[in-house]
Amino acid sequence: MFGESTERWSLPLGSWRGIPLRLHLSLLVVAVVVTATTATSNPVGGAILFGVVLLSAMLHEAAHRVAAYRLHGATQPLTLTPIGGLRLPSVASDPEAQLLVAMVGPLVNLTLVVISAGALAYTTNNLAEVFSLTLPAGMLTGPPAATALKSALWVNWLMFLSSLIPCFPFDAGPALRALLWPMLGRTSADVFVAQLARVIGWSLVAAAVIVLQAAPDLAALASTLLGTLGLLVVCSSQHELAHASRTPGVALSGLLEGAPRPVGAKHAPSRQAGIALESAPDEQWRPQGLLAADEELDPLEGPEEDEVVDDILARLHTQGAEALSEEDRRILQRASRRYRQRRG
Repeated sequence: MFGESTERWSLPLGSWRGIPLRLHLSLLVVAVVVTATTATSNPVGGAILFGVVLLSAMLHEAAHRVAAYRLHGATQPLTLTPIGGLRLPSVASDPEAQLLVAMVGPLVNLTLVVISAGALAYTTNNLAEVFSLTLPAGMLTGPPAATALKSALWVNWLMFLSSLIPCFPFDAGPALRALLWPMLGRTSADVFVAQLARVIGWSLVAAAVIVLQAAPDLAALASTLLGTLGLLVVCSSQHELAHASRTPGVALSGLLEGAPRPVGAKHAPSRQAGIALESAPDEQWRPQGLLAADEELDPLEGPEEDEVVDDILARLHTQGAEALSEEDRRILQRASRRYRQRRG
């Protein structure tokens, strides 16, 4: 996956409570740029700005991790970037759970924006100047407390805006896919979000060109940032679109009609059309976050179930139903039942 390849550009920091920690090189680039810009003119302001960037990213990612933990999500390595982590923690194959985990990070940034803006409203009359795509003039001057508040407002404002872009590594992509998943199906939702991200990416590139032509002297930095972000979004959306197109979006119901019974299987699913993947009526599923403390988690209801289902569907698509084991069929039965429950 794209996230796994980008994690190669990171440095190990050890581990915390069994979670491997890594520092992405993009965060080091931010540190170098801030230091080079403020080393001679305002080193204290530069240190405050970078500290705010680091703290905001940690709070953003901590919100994701706490939400995933409350939903019995998996413990995964954490690669810290200026916008949080590279990848969301894995939770159950459930759109509501995935939506919650995706959105808590941006909501933390929005909360910090509101708090910082409220505090600054009593100390400055130029609050609107802080809501900028580039570093506002004079933001790092003044008392350290005011500098910290302005930095918190500006950094979290940009983090919240970037989180609304629906592609990797931003949070709106998983959130929008979770919203559309019950209506469109998982693969169709992936394709739709990737295509939307591609449109947004090229729109950002076009906006960069327009801004540069309108004010070439004043808007060079802003247009460069917009253009770079747009190209990043386009490349990421192309990767996600290619990944979604490789996932076989086939219907589960009726795929096992006429398939031979696996050797050694004690039970075979019904071959009757329309109910091939019906599950037992006493099987009841609840989001993992609602399980009682003394209940055991079914190993197939863990965060890796999505990948397991994708792998089974890929084999079903290429090798046929006769290649499926009894366990594979049981997993597909449950996936079909959950899909019907989400569809109402």
